[in-house]
Amino acid sequence: MTGISRKASGSIVLALIVAMVGAAILPGLATANQPANDAFQRSWERTDRPVSELAVSRTWTWGPEAFTSGVIEPYLEAEDGERLVQYYDKSRMEMTTDLTADPGSVWYVVNGLLATEMITGRLQLGDNTFEQYAPAEINIAGDPDDSSAPTYATFNGLLDLQTFELGSLIGATVNRAGTIDQNPALLDHGVTAQIYVEETDHTVASVFWQFMTSEGTIYENGMMTWGALFENAFFATGLPITEAYWATVLVGGEPRNVLIQAFERRILTYTPGNPQGWQVEAGNVGRHYYEWRYEVIDSGEPPPVSPTVPPVPTVPVQPTQPPVSVPDADRGTIGTPGLTPLGADAYSPLADSYRDVLVSSDMGVTVTGVGPKATLHWQKSFLPYISHTPSGKVYFVFDFNDGSMFISPVVDANVGIQFWHTWFGRGTFYVKAWAIDPIAGVRSEVTHQEIVVQ
Repeated sequence: MTGISRKASGSIVLALIVAMVGAAILPGLATANQPANDAFQRSWERTDRPVSELAVSRTWTWGPEAFTSGVIEPYLEAEDGERLVQYYDKSRMEMTTDLTADPGSVWYVVNGLLATEMITGRLQLGDNTFEQYAPAEINIAGDPDDSSAPTYATFNGLLDLQTFELGSLIGATVNRAGTIDQNPALLDHGVTAQIYVEETDHTVASVFWQFMTSEGTIYENGMMTWGALFENAFFATGLPITEAYWATVLVGGEPRNVLIQAFERRILTYTPGNPQGWQVEAGNVGRHYYEWRYEVIDSGEPPPVSPTVPPVPTVPVQPTQPPVSVPDADRGTIGTPGLTPLGADAYSPLADSYRDVLVSSDMGVTVTGVGPKATLHWQKSFLPYISHTPSGKVYFVFDFNDGSMFISPVVDANVGIQFWHTWFGRGTFYVKAWAIDPIAGVRSEVTHQEIVVQ
């Protein structure tokens, strides 16, 4: 192992830790550095050697090369309280602190929780050991001198905001001050909230999930081959810690609409105007974190010792459905009207009873229940829909009261819609219908229609 430098924290962390005194030496910076060991080399080569050798045109996972040598940093659970790390543009490689880990495993070398640390201001020095600083006032995307771009500190205010409706189009915007707005024009990019992660109560935007689960040319066992870019979808990014928001940032001095989402370990961006393969990119979290930790923090006074706090979830999980938000009583049963009207803030098309129902990708579909048959043709004129919505966008929801539901695509408020529904059961059905402006959050009154199937 060559080119190793050592960096210790500037303060004593909890009574559990013996004071670690190190020379105030910044880890060695250079224009290019070789990976600090064979494990780091394998991790870099798997995804980025094909990019470096122009075998594929896509975003870097780590970066062209490390911009530091190997760095020894304090970490309470590591052997002797120290671990080897190395900084790349997009992340920080770390040797696992699990001494039983298989050296051939993808988890033998991991990504640091750099985005989480900069957004929360909590510098992590052990599994449950932190120093509290101010969140990083560093631009999260775009040109570093853009005075209007959102920063990591901006995203601190987005951590606990409302989770997007699964399947909804994303048009939410954020500015540097953290103000949330809506831009209906951005819906035309077709980005949706695709996957829900229960552990952090956030969704993953569709363009990012496609990237996280993509396949392509990789380098393994001494040769170029084809495989999953990431062996686990959350390996490189960690779990989502905010929703995805659009921001206008300067890129090369020119304003661009960029979709930004914060994950535990990475920042992902989506720039629709970029060439194919470079529309989704990993932000320069490694560079930004290095600046925050070794320049911003080290130039100030040591912070007060922070208490032990529960760690942020870091174990990749299988995405799950979001929690149910519509009581069964509001849905009703076959032949019986719902017991109460749907509340203004209670509706979600993701209730358990509707999860296996087809959601349309077209203007006309047939949704079915069970039993003998009756068919009815529906037109938009049935519903006293919102004719002039604040955003000009609307989608329609029909609850057929037989366990089936139709959810239309988002359309312009003046666009007609029609479809057919088939009942396979005799009885009286109380159909509920309403319209929703997905941008302004405005919903029409729920209309009830009695249908008798004999």
